[in-house]
Amino acid sequence: MATKKMTTAKKATTTTTKRKAKGSGRAARPTGDDVGSGGAVVNVADAVARACADGFFAPLSNDHPYLKVGIDGKAGDGKTQTLAELAIGIWRRVQSTKPVVILDTENARRFLVPLFDAAKVPVVVRPVRSLVEWVDAVHRAVDGAADVVITDSLTHLWEDTMAAFCQARGVDGVEGPAAWLALKEVWHREWAALFRDAPVHLLFAARSADNYVDVLGKDGHFESAKVGTKMRGEAEVAFEPSLLVHLRRDGGVVFAEVEKDRTDTLHGQTVALPLGGIFGVFAGVVDATLAGAVAPVAIEQRSSVSLFADGGGARSRCRGLVGDVRGLLDRTWPSASAADRQTRANAMHEAFGHSSWPRIERTDEGALKAGLQRLVGIVAAGGPTTTPTPSPDAAVATIRAGLSNDPGDPTTRTKQLAAARLLAATLPQPHRASALGIIANAAARFERADVDQRDPFNGDELPC
Repeated sequence: MATKKMTTAKKATTTTTKRKAKGSGRAARPTGDDVGSGGAVVNVADAVARACADGFFAPLSNDHPYLKVGIDGKAGDGKTQTLAELAIGIWRRVQSTKPVVILDTENARRFLVPLFDAAKVPVVVRPVRSLVEWVDAVHRAVDGAADVVITDSLTHLWEDTMAAFCQARGVDGVEGPAAWLALKEVWHREWAALFRDAPVHLLFAARSADNYVDVLGKDGHFESAKVGTKMRGEAEVAFEPSLLVHLRRDGGVVFAEVEKDRTDTLHGQTVALPLGGIFGVFAGVVDATLAGAVAPVAIEQRSSVSLFADGGGARSRCRGLVGDVRGLLDRTWPSASAADRQTRANAMHEAFGHSSWPRIERTDEGALKAGLQRLVGIVAAGGPTTTPTPSPDAAVATIRAGLSNDPGDPTTRTKQLAAARLLAATLPQPHRASALGIIANAAARFERADVDQRDPFNGDELPC
């Protein structure tokens, strides 16, 4: 029995010791940005910087802080009023100095004059009825005409696009999967991509339609049953907005059913909209969309068009010209360095007016030939006239290299640190944090060097 008791006591002591050791391990683990999966020590900023060093990846950040809003409802549900109040609130929040643009398909703009006059917000209008006009107007906004654009209503643009498709093909309607696929390809390329990617705040209204499905009736026959409403327009439009709202009027009150909110501020909620205070309902969504905004990092993108052969003709010639453009750029500035990537982008912009590969691959043969000829001249002149802007990674590397050696002179040190801080202030996160860490380490190293030189008992060097 005595032996048994001793064994039990020993086990208890061992267990207590293990618990203490385990507890010490938890206390010793790093916290915050330095804790990775499984407790591994990871410096988050350095890990991201390494992965993004060659420009293929970019840090996860809010580099597209723009409201993309879709509102649908039936006649009299308050779509136009809601869009206008939202636009005014966004205009004030971003402190815009440009007019709000209204792209009007319904001749409803005249009813908004008192609202914009009372708010003292500048506003301009463009009556549009076609997708081509809408695309042109949004490009003008992107080029500097406006920060906030309203479209009222998107339904007419889709109807015009279908009508234009039928007219171009000489048919009475869109029939068959191939025809629908061709029509949707144009819509997704021209409307969806621009709505989603344009660096401006875009808001649209669309009409609602009753949604019916076939159900089996009591008599054994199928009959149509109303199951709610849907947005009238192309079926996938609802996927593009970051805020999607369905309006319905109950008596004298308009309710907003928030069907989608990517900020998760109002997602799934139904909220009454007070006339004159509509922006206040959505202010949290706007603030969450704008929070932590950083400058976008340019990443070169490639199209999959080259994967598909068309058996010759104009498309094959265009594809060959695109290959000539890419080949000339790659031969002239071949490396994956930030400087060469930026120079290639600048040369493309100077030759074609933009640096987007997808747009170049959709350019017609004549424009491709002209752009390639300009590019040949740019290469012959030694490069684009635009001075390449260093990438954030290159800027961090410049700061690190500039502070790696101690100049010894206190005045030179101060100038180097000040210049490094000015450059760091222009960088987006996490590059700014990395640069400031390098600067802090260098400042501490310089300070220690000063102390070592002043202290007669530190090391072998003594003051004269």
